[in-house]
Amino acid sequence: RGAAQLRDRRLALSLMQEYFISEQAHDGVLELPVEPTELGPLVEKALERARAAVPPERPVTLSAHALGELPPSLVEAMAFQHVLQVALEWCAARASDGSEVSLQASRRADTLELAVESDGPRLSSDERAYLFDREYWLAREGKLLLGFRLSVAAAEARAMGGALFDHERDGRVGLTLRFPLAAA
Repeated sequence: RGAAQLRDRRLALSLMQEYFISEQAHDGVLELPVEPTELGPLVEKALERARAAVPPERPVTLSAHALGELPPSLVEAMAFQHVLQVALEWCAARASDGSEVSLQASRRADTLELAVESDGPRLSSDERAYLFDREYWLAREGKLLLGFRLSVAAAEARAMGGALFDHERDGRVGLTLRFPLAAA
């Protein structure tokens, strides 16, 4: 009982923080100071939290494939972790039971891309148009659910000089996070 209450309190606090960040982004005042950051521990924490968020009755595996040593990137640590966690949770929610959500990294010139993918259904044109739309999700869900949280994550990525966008490849649907690398 104590663990469940603690989990509920953490979730409530997290949702309040997400709403506050959303309001700042909506008002155009969200600022996230970036600095060169080692991403490995943040990726592990995001994976751990996303795994904990997957309901036990949904046998979905979240895994990182051949990430290797990730180069330092220009991010705000907590925001980066949140963006990745929400991307993992979104893909897990769309994945079919018994499937795998994978996380892969690639370097592109002066950026790092993290791709999260699942075998979930393809996005319709309407879903794609509203995927990161805060107002749409607030009106549709009436709660601070995953669609709203995804819009917050996209705002955080933009505030760090990065991007969060959807992609489809090889029959898999996913989200890509792109962040600038720290200068060598």
